[in-house]
Amino acid sequence: MNSNISAVDDRRFLVVDSPYEIARWRPLVNWVLYVPHAIILYALQILARAVFVVYWVMFLFTGKLHPGMYGMMAMYERYNARAGGFLLGWSEAYPPFDFDTSTGMTDGSGDKGAYPPVRLSLPAVRETAPRGAALNVLKAIPLYFVMMVYGFAAAVVAIAAWFAVLFTGTWPVGMRTFLIRVNNYWFGVWTYVTEPDFVRHTNREGNFTLDFPHRGEKTLRLLDMLDAMTTGCGGSVNPYKDSRMSPQTFAASFPQWRQIEALRDPAFLSGFWARTAMKL
Repeated sequence: MNSNISAVDDRRFLVVDSPYEIARWRPLVNWVLYVPHAIILYALQILARAVFVVYWVMFLFTGKLHPGMYGMMAMYERYNARAGGFLLGWSEAYPPFDFDTSTGMTDGSGDKGAYPPVRLSLPAVRETAPRGAALNVLKAIPLYFVMMVYGFAAAVVAIAAWFAVLFTGTWPVGMRTFLIRVNNYWFGVWTYVTEPDFVRHTNREGNFTLDFPHRGEKTLRLLDMLDAMTTGCGGSVNPYKDSRMSPQTFAASFPQWRQIEALRDPAFLSGFWARTAMKL
């Protein structure tokens, strides 16, 4: 059974622009070269978590998002993306010790082009947002569990790719694409929590597809839960190859459906449209 889930995303957050070919000895050495960055990242992670607590409490009580604190958290994510990309062997170039806290999607260069092979663009924070959006940190709890599953799969893929590079000198295209997509899923969740008004101001979508074996009611309940999570985060469930979408999920995913209905020729009516739109 297929569940096509669209997580709201104004564009790709993480972009890797480097050759798939890399020296075969890199997997044996990059982790040693990564150590200085690992030490810095440990400290930055503690700082980012502390800043987030203050940032969230301030937002909860005032409805204001602090750009400076957001910039600190974004800096950590960018630093981690660059250093992690090097550790994985996405580039042979050594990542810079860059601590720029500016934010905003501008020309697509991510952190001002500090490390061209691995770029991370995060949205600029708005200074105010509905205070109820502070609850996004709790609404995202199911997404954290999903991310744990993806994280485990990503670790397995990264280890397999390590051996592939060691023996062939080339990053498997599918494996690198999978890891980038997992990262972008995480950054979508991160944005939903730290810049909670971003979802309401985006109109492009990135697709994320999950495949499950059909095991009866248990699978259907799981898909209903994923539908609710997706629409609850401001995303939409893709009706492509759908056979089970409820009218409520359809309406939440496509709030402008009545405009399409007004243009529909009454002589034509699909089974999907009859099962969803016509039941509203």
